[in-house]
Amino acid sequence: MQKSPLVFKKSIYPVFLFTSLLLLGIYLTSLYSYLLFHSLAELFSMVIAFSIFILVWNCRNLIDNNYLLFLGIAFLFIGLIDTLHTLAYAGMGVFLGYGANLPTQLWVAARYLQSLSFLIACFIMDKRKINIHFLLFAYSMILSLLLLLIFYWKVFPACFIEGTGLTPFKKISEYIISLILIASIFFLLRKKEKFERQILQWLVISILLSIASELAFTTYISVYGFSNLVGHIFKAIAFYFIYRAIVITGLVRPNELLYRNLQESEKKFYSISASALDAIFFIDDSGKITYCNQAAEKMLGYLKKEMLGKDLHQLITPLKYRDDAKKGFLTFQKSGEGPALGKTWELSAIKKNKEEFPIALSLSAVKLKGKWNAVGIIRDISAQKQMEEKMEKITRVDFLTGCYNRRYGLELLDRQMKLSQRSKFPLLLAFLDIDNFKEINDTFGHGEGDQVLKEVAGLFKSTLREIDITCRMGGDEFLLIFPDNSLEEAPLILERLNQDLMKLNQILNKPYKIEISIGLSEYDPDNPQPMDELIRVADQKMYEEKRKKK
Repeated sequence: MQKSPLVFKKSIYPVFLFTSLLLLGIYLTSLYSYLLFHSLAELFSMVIAFSIFILVWNCRNLIDNNYLLFLGIAFLFIGLIDTLHTLAYAGMGVFLGYGANLPTQLWVAARYLQSLSFLIACFIMDKRKINIHFLLFAYSMILSLLLLLIFYWKVFPACFIEGTGLTPFKKISEYIISLILIASIFFLLRKKEKFERQILQWLVISILLSIASELAFTTYISVYGFSNLVGHIFKAIAFYFIYRAIVITGLVRPNELLYRNLQESEKKFYSISASALDAIFFIDDSGKITYCNQAAEKMLGYLKKEMLGKDLHQLITPLKYRDDAKKGFLTFQKSGEGPALGKTWELSAIKKNKEEFPIALSLSAVKLKGKWNAVGIIRDISAQKQMEEKMEKITRVDFLTGCYNRRYGLELLDRQMKLSQRSKFPLLLAFLDIDNFKEINDTFGHGEGDQVLKEVAGLFKSTLREIDITCRMGGDEFLLIFPDNSLEEAPLILERLNQDLMKLNQILNKPYKIEISIGLSEYDPDNPQPMDELIRVADQKMYEEKRKKK
């Protein structure tokens, strides 16, 4: 979220004016005492460095930009070396016997650490998370090594010689440091999309001023010289812009950084939501729809404006389920819990045109401002249900005749036997096959044989009652189940079948006649028999009937 240029100018002018007056005051002190100027200029930089660390450390959980987080840790140690540099400066009287070389060495060490930190920060920007405690340990080791090199082992290269001025090492180091800073700008700009525009500008300005400061320090002969003064002023201003980038923008106005990610997350969500095939709803604590995606419009036939603010249950829940749904939502309002949460339920919903269709509903709870809201995802499973019905039909129905197949037919027979057992009504079973079916196949071909099977199956469907069940057991064998019928009704059933079969033969007018042999058995609920025995009896009688015809 970026402020308008007008608002930004109003906010920066007072700070810029105050900082300018402060730096001017520090400069004026140089006219009175250069040592006082140096102390105040370095104090200004040190306060900023330590402020950056303290605020970054305390707000580390709010900062998700690894670049700023890394620099915040680095500036603690940069500030510590600058503190020693200030105390070691000629005239301070803290480190006796070292002369002007010691503060210059500390300066070079601090600037190397600063420039390399700027550069390294560019390469850890894309890391998911950095280990802050490891960074503290690593920088502590680096600081300890630098201090040992300068104070204890005294092997750090000389940087300033009295009467001669800067050593070649010091001058070359300033150029190397400048090159490192230029490289850090290059890599920083390659990842500019990770920063707000104003923050990026301040970081670049800070690095450029640091380069200017380094170049100023390549020419002075006296530690009290003009170029030394200019270098310190550039450094103070550079630290100020780091302060602006990291502290004021990154922490005093953290919402500008936090809302950036929030906006990106919102864009991702709305992009995903808009392209989703499932309907997505946000429901507030009163059951009203506060958000729905394009898929919801397409699925239900409503425009978004027609759904927003409407009660979800009143809009899409079928009347027969509405009371239960409302009771469940009352429980959800109080506790954020309910049987529908965390599961996928197959239910029915109603479209704008009043068409009822099957859905899969998933609900999850979200607590906002102390009240329970819900996120609902609805999938139209009409095609899935149709496919399931087709698959079920394939597994239950004989493809050729349209009758139930053997497996499902035996399952239905078992159910009817149990029902007969409970109701005490009889159950009639008929086992039959087509006479001379093999001869028909051999003489006229299997295509003709298949047609005979279809005609016989059609005969059963047209002659028998709706509650009667027809199963093809395999080949030319069929099983007929007659609920609530006994052997007493069998003659009427057989007569009706034979009459319709005669009519069928007359209509077909084939060079052969379709004839069937039937065997009957009855399931007596008062004297129940096993299914296998019931079928065996009917099958046996069918073959007896077939032998009589020969």
